[in-house]
Amino acid sequence: MRPLSYAPPAPQSPANSSPGRGPRPQPRGLPFPDALRTAAAAAAVSLSLLTGDAVVPVVAAQPTELCQDGVAAVVEEVRAEAVTNEQLVEEAWEVVNESFLPDAGSRPWSPEMWMVSLSCGNVITSVVYRVVQLRSFKSIRTLKPQCPFHLLIAEHRVARRLILVDFDPLQQRKQDILQGTIKSRARAHDIIRKMLASLGDPYTRFLTPSQFSEMSKYDMTGVGLNLREIPGDDGSFKLMVLGLLLDGPAYSAGVRQGDELLSVNGTDVRGKSAFDASSMLQGPKDTFVTIKVKHGDCGPVESMKMQRQLVARTPVFYRLEKRENNDTPVGYIHVKEFNAAAKKDLVSALKRLQNSGASYFVLDLRDNLGGLVQAGIETAKLFLNKGDTIIYTVGRDHQVQNTIVAENGPMVATPLMLLVNNRTASASEIVASALHDNCKAVLVGERTFGKGLIQSVFELHDGSGIVVTVGKYVTPNHKDINGNGIEPDYNRLPDFNEARDYLSRCRIKELS
Repeated sequence: MRPLSYAPPAPQSPANSSPGRGPRPQPRGLPFPDALRTAAAAAAVSLSLLTGDAVVPVVAAQPTELCQDGVAAVVEEVRAEAVTNEQLVEEAWEVVNESFLPDAGSRPWSPEMWMVSLSCGNVITSVVYRVVQLRSFKSIRTLKPQCPFHLLIAEHRVARRLILVDFDPLQQRKQDILQGTIKSRARAHDIIRKMLASLGDPYTRFLTPSQFSEMSKYDMTGVGLNLREIPGDDGSFKLMVLGLLLDGPAYSAGVRQGDELLSVNGTDVRGKSAFDASSMLQGPKDTFVTIKVKHGDCGPVESMKMQRQLVARTPVFYRLEKRENNDTPVGYIHVKEFNAAAKKDLVSALKRLQNSGASYFVLDLRDNLGGLVQAGIETAKLFLNKGDTIIYTVGRDHQVQNTIVAENGPMVATPLMLLVNNRTASASEIVASALHDNCKAVLVGERTFGKGLIQSVFELHDGSGIVVTVGKYVTPNHKDINGNGIEPDYNRLPDFNEARDYLSRCRIKELS
């Protein structure tokens, strides 16, 4: 699974993120808590979705007979008011238990130790440390009524892992607790906050429904959908709808989570990356786009026309300059953040500066706290040779999960000076390390912030959300950015000939 990831900006203090929203499905034939877990896993979205005000549907959604996959894959919307407080806490617990990067916190983490830290009357402690003495679930029957529901889930998990028998009493007690021991939604939110705080990770945190809905600047498409690439058995991949903005243009037109995107304005997108397809969906606000989707695994195929809504603001500012005692024009480009418009606007700036005679370029990433990881990756590709490594991603098992490389040659081959400071963070550090380690740019300024963790944003079923650290990045030279930052090559702006010589020595060293 390779969803578009979000590396939230480094804290002003820590991180500020913006999510996308997914639908709230409940698969038929599953108990509701399991449906919540299924939906939570599917609704993990990067900061590429639009979360704004409701919009007027352009095309009314028509009821569609969806494909059956053998296990009742038909989903139906579950309204927030149908979710109990206990189910909400369980949903959050499951997301973290399945997704959290264990070493992201300030102390060692494991599901069992987390259970202990959240223990209620030492119930969980007794299970974890004395489980070998247990041959039944008598202790379950003595759980205090006020004990948070996630502890019962934890006990169930530990028991299953240690192959104990007779789960019936536990399941019965679970059903008893489901009757409503968490009396208010505010209390459920408070429990989730404490659960997340116990992890010791400043980037993993709770978002209220209002906080979740306010974060709209990272819209990837303008139509309120998020795509991910699903690999097939033959090495190809499909573009699947990962999440949707409820009442957004795509949702109102009839697009549903799990649909496959086939074309955009008549252009086949099969084989394209999620980022490229998202770029094709972009356009000026209030213009129209037509897409073709396939519902489920076996159809039907449907064309839909929808009106674009919010569009990401430009983060790129540029000008042509001349340095003192040097007649060579210099192209100066400042990228304030990496949002959906960053790559497109940067390409435009580079072309205009080249046409104006720029021979060298200064890329200013000072005070750029990050944004969309994929936008940062696409920016780095503009300056790298085909096959150059951009970044490595490391997951829960501490193994390299993915190596991201450039597919084409550089748009700009001249020496590049890259300005950084202690507020250059996250996606900006990905760009800086990729260009530096591949001998494409000299870094000038201060050590960068040191934020190399990957977050995903999960929408919970009441419209709130949680930001969870799910992985980390390692530079092409195999250095861990997180907590360390990147050391610059120069504290002051060098002469361009000096920068050229530095990069030449770097390439020679790389080949030796």
